[in-house]
Amino acid sequence: MLVYICDDDNVQLEELKKYLEKYCLENGRDMDIKAYCSVENMLVDMASEKGHIDIFFLDVELGKYNGIEVAERIRINNKLSEIIFISSYEQYVHDAFRTSPADYIVKPIDVHELARTLDWVCEKKDNNRTVKIISERKELNIPVDEIVYIEGNGRKVNVCLNDKQYVVYDKLDDIEKKIKEVSQLYIRIHKSYLVNYRYIKNIKSDKITLIDGSELSVSRKYKEEVKQFRIKIFGLKDK
Repeated sequence: MLVYICDDDNVQLEELKKYLEKYCLENGRDMDIKAYCSVENMLVDMASEKGHIDIFFLDVELGKYNGIEVAERIRINNKLSEIIFISSYEQYVHDAFRTSPADYIVKPIDVHELARTLDWVCEKKDNNRTVKIISERKELNIPVDEIVYIEGNGRKVNVCLNDKQYVVYDKLDDIEKKIKEVSQLYIRIHKSYLVNYRYIKNIKSDKITLIDGSELSVSRKYKEEVKQFRIKIFGLKDK
């Protein structure tokens, strides 16, 4: 598992690296940890990295850089990477939401909270979570993390990935049950839409904006479910 850490405070950078090394020893994990005080150096290495980067740990304030903006840049080519923000400031959590992070941990770091987050992230990486569909008479196992959203129209369902779509003759309700057996990161926002939260940039009471800029409507029926989902994932309550 490849892990990048970026924090302009070298002391806290080393502390986090040591904790991750300790976590690996205690849990039998293997992490290749690369630590950076410089955003520029991290971005250079990221661009030349041949392997998939599994986890990014980012401070929100990185000198002249904004960690959330750095995360948005990371997301362009690393849509399936987990991003965990480490910050001294709680007020940025709302803005961080648009990058679909795995967690937002406030300094000083609670090692028990960090361990729970790592347990959850590592478990996701361990499980090759797929959903079985039949499209054009072919049986396919689609990784649930690669699905952006699913659109239902009667007995016809479009399974939408970043670069392709599959047409399935099934009910959206039935596909939702299959997906939620392996992932709790999907949210029903409309009778016709089931969305993977990892690809959500912003949530409002009446619509969801995806990372690619497209928008999907939130129906009145599902507004409360959307609200509770926001609270469950980030503890964010509507003002």
